Amino acid sequence: MSCRAMNLYDTRLCLLVSRQCNIRCSFCPVEFTGGNMLLDVARRAVDQYIEHLPSSTFPRIKFFGGEPLLNWPVIYALVEHYHRINKNISFQISTNGMFLDSEKITYLKRRPEVEVTLSFRSKNGAELPNSWFTMVLTQNQSAEEVISRMRILLRDGYRQFNFLPAYFSLWTSEELKGLERVLHSLRKLFFGLWDQGVPCRIRNSEILSPIPLYNAALTVDTDGSVYSSSLIETQGIEPYRNFLKIGSVESWPSLSEPRRDGRILREVLRRWAGPKRWASTEAVDELLNYFVQDIFQYKLSNTVESRVRECLS
Repeated sequence: MSCRAMNLYDTRLCLLVSRQCNIRCSFCPVEFTGGNMLLDVARRAVDQYIEHLPSSTFPRIKFFGGEPLLNWPVIYALVEHYHRINKNISFQISTNGMFLDSEKITYLKRRPEVEVTLSFRSKNGAELPNSWFTMVLTQNQSAEEVISRMRILLRDGYRQFNFLPAYFSLWTSEELKGLERVLHSLRKLFFGLWDQGVPCRIRNSEILSPIPLYNAALTVDTDGSVYSSSLIETQGIEPYRNFLKIGSVESWPSLSEPRRDGRILREVLRRWAGPKRWASTEAVDELLNYFVQDIFQYKLSNTVESRVRECLS
């Protein structure tokens, strides 16, 4: 989700551990150059990140791509090494889930500090202690189809969700009305689940980002170059590469210096997308924001009501 907090400082480190992917989704703007990050590069990046991180901040590493599980040996080595030296470190893997075999599932069950976000259904994925499911909302989906998929995921055991409209795609006015109906149906579904005491979470209501789709965080590419955002992985972003680059694993950027302001990153995105795609992206993002605001309001109202009951009892 893209909120309106323009000066957000995201202290995560995003590692583009793989520029490969086994599928090519029509809505995905990532450029797959075919490379993987070497373990030495990844280790130097994490060492520098931890060394320069403010002492009051817990380190968070996100493994991204491409499909990060295509570089599983590097992920495994990093998790094992840094878990031993810092119990407060947490990890995130954003994956399509197709390479979650029994060996990885068994390992990740022992590592609850590793959060796994899947974008394709995998029954085994729901068994993980810290799994999320990202549902992409595209132009051709009806509310009935989305709710049907949600019910299957809930039966599988998923309880943590993220919703991702197809950003940087063209949506007609009719398709935007369809997305509004989808989000309205999701609202009703979750309100009903919460009223029944089902402990579901929606990531869109828990995170903030000044730019749609991408991470506004220190991002290390496969070659060790450091950028101000994961925007760098996008097709056609080459004209802005020098602007986005702020260092390397050999010359780490100072975290005390001002980071790229969210408004500037949005301007880069706007120019890259072009007028029509950007206007479409803002339209779907606004609908998602309304959805999140309703979630906030529902949670706030229930919290206040619960506290009033406690005081009166």
